Amino acid sequence: MNIRILYFLQKGFFMNHKNIHITEKDRSRLGQLMLYCDFFTEQDQKILRKLNYDISHGRVVSEHEMPWNIVGIHSQVELQEIISGIKITITLVFPEEDDPKNNRISILTPIGMALIGSKIGDIIEYGEPHTVYNLIIQNTIRTFDRV
Repeated sequence: MNIRILYFLQKGFFMNHKNIHITEKDRSRLGQLMLYCDFFTEQDQKILRKLNYDISHGRVVSEHEMPWNIVGIHSQVELQEIISGIKITITLVFPEEDDPKNNRISILTPIGMALIGSKIGDIIEYGEPHTVYNLIIQNTIRTFDRV
């Protein structure tokens, strides 16, 4: 795995605005996290507030109505950097399940926020102010139980 890509997946600057689909179960769980928002780091608070905003303007669906190609919590996501062709597969998880060494990335990371509600074929921009890279979502596998 490319260390630089993993770094940006955890810390990078992401630009992604969308109307998301989310399950009622995931929305409820994110609502619980909002109750404890003040205990998170400043960056996590910003991400959590942005997620809360996106969810409040998104579409809540049952697990069975969730489109198969939409990234949700506990989705395994295959990403490819467009120019280099480098691929990485991650699993999007809740903060307490975060394990970057095993490619389990928290929803409270910039990539987590960018991925939730995205779909196969979406392009996510990441990088630093003077260097922007593009990741395309190649595939996603939804799971509804904890991984």
